[in-house]
Amino acid sequence: MMRVMDSRQPSLLEGPAPLRAPRSRPGRGLLARSPRGAVEIVRHANGPVEVKVSGLIDSAERRIRQWQGVAAILFIVMVVGAALAVVVVALRWDYERGRAARVLQADLEIARARERCWEALARYTPRGADDVITPARRDGWIARCLTTELGRVNTRK
Repeated sequence: MMRVMDSRQPSLLEGPAPLRAPRSRPGRGLLARSPRGAVEIVRHANGPVEVKVSGLIDSAERRIRQWQGVAAILFIVMVVGAALAVVVVALRWDYERGRAARVLQADLEIARARERCWEALARYTPRGADDVITPARRDGWIARCLTTELGRVNTRK
């Protein structure tokens, strides 16, 4: 009866294989990795040649899963980064909008105070010749009135 000959074993017709030093791989991390997959060719006596693939599919699946994990992490980082950018832009926009609204509110209060001063000047009736407000004194009178009006507006806040 003939034995099954394995291609990994040296042929009986050839001499003994030269001795090789064992390969040593540097360790990666704390966990030891399983050996890589191999192809095994078995020749049956007076029969077909059988090819056994061991571990190659598992390692390919493992690599695919690793890359899927990397892709998932990158996607999550991109989504979180985009969300953070949107939040930062929204906060900055809200701050600028609030600041612009405060400036517009202050301008509106100054315009209302100036309007009240001009109305007061138009309604002013002098008692005598010394009380007449000439155009040269008008700007000073409006400035004093504005200071008074704005002082009233600011104390109400």
